[in-house]
Amino acid sequence: MSAPPCSASASITTKITTQNPWKTKTVKHETKYLRIHGTVQGVGYRAWAQEIGQKMNLTGWIRNLRKDRSVEAVVTGDEDQIQKFISLLYKGPAASKVAAIEVSDGVDEDLKSFEIRDTV
Repeated sequence: MSAPPCSASASITTKITTQNPWKTKTVKHETKYLRIHGTVQGVGYRAWAQEIGQKMNLTGWIRNLRKDRSVEAVVTGDEDQIQKFISLLYKGPAASKVAAIEVSDGVDEDLKSFEIRDTV
């Protein structure tokens, strides 16, 4: 089993100026490595997660793991959006049943989209 890509934490803080130049919102970007366990293969889970991630303006990837039939993902974006994404991952598409999600710091791979990777 290969080690998850989580040897370092990537966190970037960005200030966003709204239409009012005196009001700014600080957005903290982070990267998380996720391992999703349960009935998550053969139920459209990866495609569903990719669609949700794209709608939430997150970048990263998701793939099946053959060895234990879990799914792993790396996701980068606003920390609040990532927390919402993880909450949605627990629900998943109708045929899925998530038992647990392991969350740890991940490494930002500077991706421009949210992609589905080949099973390993």
